[in-house]
Amino acid sequence: MQRIFEFFDQVRIINLPERLDRRKAVERELAALGMARLPANTQFFSALRPAPRAPGESGPNGALLSHREAIRQALAAGAQSLLILEDDVFFRRPGEQTIRATLAAMQAEPWDVIYLGYLEPEDSELAARPLAQWQGRVIGGHFCGMRRDFMERILGFMDGFGKADAEGEILNPTHRDGAFNLFVERHPEIRRVLANPCLAGQRSSRTDLHTLGMIDRTPLLRDAANMLRELRNGFRRR
Repeated sequence: MQRIFEFFDQVRIINLPERLDRRKAVERELAALGMARLPANTQFFSALRPAPRAPGESGPNGALLSHREAIRQALAAGAQSLLILEDDVFFRRPGEQTIRATLAAMQAEPWDVIYLGYLEPEDSELAARPLAQWQGRVIGGHFCGMRRDFMERILGFMDGFGKADAEGEILNPTHRDGAFNLFVERHPEIRRVLANPCLAGQRSSRTDLHTLGMIDRTPLLRDAANMLRELRNGFRRR
């Protein structure tokens, strides 16, 4: 798996600075892959929170804002490729042969954006090859790579949210997945591929996207919930 990280000019791990629990968890994930010390191309990216909004007002959430700014910074630094991880990523153990086949396909086949980890679609829906082209909806931006041309185009697209375009249409997706799916839908020439099998899932953990429920606000219940989440994560990894 380290060689996949090395393939990209930059690797950024999106993490809210106050979520030390998630940072430590993703550091453990990386250490298990032999990356106890982050590679030179890999850094944590301080996630962004949206500004307060009036009741009923919508706009990009923190994940969309963070992905957008990570892309912007990579472009400004001259990166030709970028791999973005979210701090709730967990890596599957597909075997060395699968990793080699995935990496060989990444090097040999044309692609613009690659989902190395995803929640939808299911592996069984994809063509039986290391990289499967996919035009439908993809859910999960927790282990996603992209080349510079795609980075430039998707950044311009996201920077236009909330503004009228040449036809007077105003787009205002709130989630990162929705933004990427809408862009690919409007630009079918984009070569979007998915690793098959999926190489990473998302850990169950306390959310940052909305107000916490009673369980996560109550110390004893929160501890019990965290233990159950870790058990579930271990089961899903297998």
